[in-house]
Amino acid sequence: MQSEVYYNLRKKLFSVRIKGKVKHHNDNVVIYNPRFVVQEGGRQRVLKTKQKNVHAFVRGSWVGNVGLDFEHNLERAYYNPYKCNSFIDYVTQEKVSEAEYAWLTTNSGKPIIWYKTHDNTFYKEGTYNA
Repeated sequence: MQSEVYYNLRKKLFSVRIKGKVKHHNDNVVIYNPRFVVQEGGRQRVLKTKQKNVHAFVRGSWVGNVGLDFEHNLERAYYNPYKCNSFIDYVTQEKVSEAEYAWLTTNSGKPIIWYKTHDNTFYKEGTYNA
């Protein structure tokens, strides 16, 4: 089911939005064919007002609230509106646009985004680099 998933700062869980309405909250969410989206207008509002708003999320096919037990085979991404305008790979510091799947989870109330690209090759600027 097509959805948008974002980290809910108040609940310290991920919110799953389907057709514009939040339907679920969970600490483990798996998304297939994710696109990592940052809406620049919302980001600019955060920079101007220093107040958080929902402007960054992972869009794709939500398969449920499950966890994966092989994070050592996955890449890690993060987003910080004060430091970058897109989701960024934790190690390479490259922009992450899309992937094969993403596992969004929490650790001690902090969001962690794991993802896997096809053949562990990064998607950059929306194009597949084979």
